[in-house]
Amino acid sequence: MAHLTLIFLATAILATIHLSAAATSFGGVNHYFLAALSPTERRSIISTLHDAKVRVIRTFVRPEDAFDIEKGNAKDKFPDLESPLGTFDTKILDRYDDMLYDVHRISGGQMQVLLSLHDANMIAGHTEPCDAYCQYMKQQGMDWGKFYTDASLRLAFKTRLRTILVTYKSKNFGGRTRSWSQLSEVLFGIDLQNEPGVGNKQDLVIGTGWICDMSTHLRSLLAPNIAVATGGIGGGLNGTNNFPDEVFSCPAVDIISLHGYFSRSSGATSAGQPWCNLLSSSDPGTLLGRAKAAGKLVMAEEWAYNKVATGIKKEDITAQGHALNALGIPWTYWDVMTGNEECQGWCQDKEVSVTLGGSPSGAWDALKNVLGEAGRVPLADGQDWSQFLGTASGGVSITDGTCGKGPGGGGGGGGGCTWGCLGWDCSAQNLCQGDLECNGSRKCSSCTWGCAGWTCSSSSPCKDQLQCISGTCQKCVWGCLGWSCNANTPCSGEFECISGVCKPCTWGCRGWSCSTSSPCKSGYRCDGGVCKR
Repeated sequence: MAHLTLIFLATAILATIHLSAAATSFGGVNHYFLAALSPTERRSIISTLHDAKVRVIRTFVRPEDAFDIEKGNAKDKFPDLESPLGTFDTKILDRYDDMLYDVHRISGGQMQVLLSLHDANMIAGHTEPCDAYCQYMKQQGMDWGKFYTDASLRLAFKTRLRTILVTYKSKNFGGRTRSWSQLSEVLFGIDLQNEPGVGNKQDLVIGTGWICDMSTHLRSLLAPNIAVATGGIGGGLNGTNNFPDEVFSCPAVDIISLHGYFSRSSGATSAGQPWCNLLSSSDPGTLLGRAKAAGKLVMAEEWAYNKVATGIKKEDITAQGHALNALGIPWTYWDVMTGNEECQGWCQDKEVSVTLGGSPSGAWDALKNVLGEAGRVPLADGQDWSQFLGTASGGVSITDGTCGKGPGGGGGGGGGCTWGCLGWDCSAQNLCQGDLECNGSRKCSSCTWGCAGWTCSSSSPCKDQLQCISGTCQKCVWGCLGWSCNANTPCSGEFECISGVCKPCTWGCRGWSCSTSSPCKSGYRCDGGVCKR
């Protein structure tokens, strides 16, 4: 336990150092049922997102027992932690805690999570199942807007937030001694709810006092460097519904969450133009001007490709991402998936597949480009995120004619390489993308041996941080070289647990040839002439 305490103390110190300067923007993605994926698939997608320079993953805590397959993904089914109203099974939160730990471990602390602890779609009847709040209101003959005004429901929801953030103790961070409210190393922020007053029913919320009441409650629970975000009031941006007056006046609100579903419609030169129209100015009275005066941060928490014609998905994602980057506004795309974008079952045009071959539109390549670009551009005036997320200092302004940034450039960029490109300078902090590697001259160059996807064996090893799996070099996502290990958290591949650390196995390892004269290490067995666990 003393060893674990030192590890977490060191993590906290490193996090403090990491947050010392913040001058560049960042990008991320939404994956609202990430915790419902199998551990193998979850770790694979987290690793892919980390490679793509994702800084924030937004996801939900909600019941996952309505569908076996969602957006083409097979998933585990489990209920919400609260059912019926006021009765909690916090063991369910272990699944989410495993997900948080995977994000933190696989990214080396470089990615964080934005959590919505309830989804308004559940009470509005826009998705299944009807959760504890939905069932209670039906039993009482209430319409769903009462969620925001009924005193007993407000108290119940505050209890839910406290139970998740304070009562539950993390399985993976601190060995059941730390609450989520303390996990600033992995939790970036907490939404009031996903889309309060969803479906442009913001009038159910605005003016009731619910927004500031819940913001104040969350702030009382959370560490000061975990943000309180509004979650997209009213759903999709339509006028000022995402930023009513009370989000500026409430002291407990940190982030104003924008949910913009824009397209290259008539009158717009690109899909990015609506973002430019909204966020180009920080003059008094504008959204950014009011946010700066009130000390609020602004984030495009949801944005997506909206189909208006075929064959423009890649271009429209590039245009919107490039516009937000030129404006210096952080963002998380809605949403990513594995499998094929053309799947059946809750798949829509806006989904982007991160799986090799799963994005015939080329949308994943476009999204990766603007993700890489996001971490290289300066933040908008008055937007200092250093309290909640460490970002690199500096940044180079990019050209975007649509937003009037720079000398003009064709309304959204051309989707070329924007980070870690062939021939570019590189380092441990400035990585190369794709199949490129950082060579001895600190330049991104083509990989020449042991590369991702190459054939491997004991005599033809993979490069560091890759693992030989089924004869192919693949990125290591668990039990990797140098990672902590124990009986419950073993090492993978040809590594072994030595003094609590995964180190290269030197004899009798898994997959090695064995016989009576060449036995396997302790913990392995010789099966058919091969060492197996």
